Amino acid sequence: MLAAFFVGLSFSSYAQKEPIKFGKPSMEDLEMKVYPEDTTASALILCVYGNFDAQRFMYVETTRIKILTKEGLEWGNRTFRSLARSNVRGKTFNLLDGKIVADKLSNKSIFNQELYNGIYITKVTMPNVKVGSVIDIEVSYDFLPPSFYFQSTIPVKYAELVVGSSSTITYKKNYFGIIPFNIVEPGRWVITNVPAFQSEPFMGAKKTYMAHFEFDIQRIFIPGRPTIEFATTWDKVAQLYLYSKYFGESLKSNKAFFRQIADSIKETNKTDEDIVKAALARVHKIKWNGRNSDMSSVESGLLKYLIVKKAEGNSADINLSLINILRAAGLETYPIVMRTRDEGQLSMFNPTFYNLNYVVGYVKVGENFYVVDGTDKNIPFPFLAERCLNGKGRLIKSKDETSWVDLTNNAVSKKSVFYVLNLKNDLTLEGTETKLRIGHYAEDFREAYKTYTSHQEYVDQLMSSNSNVTIEKDTIKDLNNVQSNLVENITESIKGQAMLVDSLAYLYLIPDRMTENPFKQDKRLYPIDFIYPYERSGIIVITLPEGHKVVKLPQSVKYALPDHGASFLFQAVTNGNRISVIYKFKINKTMFPETDYPLIKSLFMQAIAKESEPAIIKIN
Repeated sequence: MLAAFFVGLSFSSYAQKEPIKFGKPSMEDLEMKVYPEDTTASALILCVYGNFDAQRFMYVETTRIKILTKEGLEWGNRTFRSLARSNVRGKTFNLLDGKIVADKLSNKSIFNQELYNGIYITKVTMPNVKVGSVIDIEVSYDFLPPSFYFQSTIPVKYAELVVGSSSTITYKKNYFGIIPFNIVEPGRWVITNVPAFQSEPFMGAKKTYMAHFEFDIQRIFIPGRPTIEFATTWDKVAQLYLYSKYFGESLKSNKAFFRQIADSIKETNKTDEDIVKAALARVHKIKWNGRNSDMSSVESGLLKYLIVKKAEGNSADINLSLINILRAAGLETYPIVMRTRDEGQLSMFNPTFYNLNYVVGYVKVGENFYVVDGTDKNIPFPFLAERCLNGKGRLIKSKDETSWVDLTNNAVSKKSVFYVLNLKNDLTLEGTETKLRIGHYAEDFREAYKTYTSHQEYVDQLMSSNSNVTIEKDTIKDLNNVQSNLVENITESIKGQAMLVDSLAYLYLIPDRMTENPFKQDKRLYPIDFIYPYERSGIIVITLPEGHKVVKLPQSVKYALPDHGASFLFQAVTNGNRISVIYKFKINKTMFPETDYPLIKSLFMQAIAKESEPAIIKIN
């Protein structure tokens, strides 16, 4: 670990009075029943204090948590991140007969694991946690922290970070969030009474918006040794990757092996697009072990054997293999290093090494480049898995040529339905429904379908989730052909779509109409992130019984945001005893600023109202 370079070196640090002493909670903390600043809080972080001691090159983070309700008991299970294996100690405090009783954290309840690229996670399960408990946890390790959070999903009463200065290392920090500091001093930052972070519908990762610092080492100077540069520029970051035997060297070795695979693919696939699809199908044979990584799990020369013998690996094993195959097939292909969606977006202004955790391919197909990821077996080209749709990634063409690439899906995911229905005298609708799923809609369906033991179980679940629908027949086409659109044909009868009042029937025209607006808050703090562009559309043809007459149809409308980032279309017409409806709801942009929230909320409200507007029919 890099911390080994610093043994015996001298640094300067800031002498500060510690705001918390491990293992010394107050009686006031134990007796607290509710947090006055947020009476709904299930738990409260009384204090979180991080201190990087530059003299010892050690970081210590102490957290004290108060459990207020049963829902807060989950805070007895904690997960921490570090750049080295952590040492952990913890205690749970409870009141017993008016006295404070402590239970010590056992080593058996501490679990360390390397997550990716030298980043470790430490999981702990605290003992004897009850409503009213106070928990103290201290985590320490030799290195700067990868991040420090002043904010959490529960309120934080006091948060402080102290970082000592050093002439030996240069680091940078990025601040995320909208919470201002109460105290800012050289090497010291304090925020008090931090509100709980509130998630909002259609937003990016919480980590992007929570108040926190992220750290990266830029360079290390050790007397008598050459200066080691890490994240001073993106070119330096590229060099770290390209010179690594777990990355760059893996893109140079085993060429004959990957050429053999590529030649086999090219025998039956002639176009660039077909070659890419076949290469994706080939790496889909490698089982993804669920671990995200920007580095291969094996050294360069062993990647071949991992693929052939083990046929299992992390995301980098799969995607570096994919890049190798595409290059061997003659397609211009480069790696993109990036950060997955759950980790928050990369800063556009500062190079980083430790905040990267994934690699994907960037391949030229015809005249255009596409981002490709081989880990997800259920998503078709050119769509990209949601975890990869995260702002921008850094393209590495060479050790001195890097650039930003948008990690977006320009292809639109679609769910289209086509109903041909007959209204019966008992106001039941009978007929057929055809569903077309494209892109992420198809991916989501395939993932969900795998959870059923049989097709009949799937059909039974459909009917149990909507008691008004009776399915007589259901068939799905191209379920196992990932590169094909998914088509489902259903023969069904639907009750509850019409209501009789005297001699008039009020008929809802869209069986799968939107019924709930996901945007309920009056105000929005964060940008709206739809992840990918999508379209919900349908055509419904309803034939009325002889003698029935349409008295009133919902008025046709078209709504669109000023920049056409989203729109809604509804048309309803009659032809004799037949009603025809067309509707289309489209999200064309993936990101909207929070200032557009009133427009987005209004569009959803208008669409829901129109889709729920019935036709009025005179009954014969």
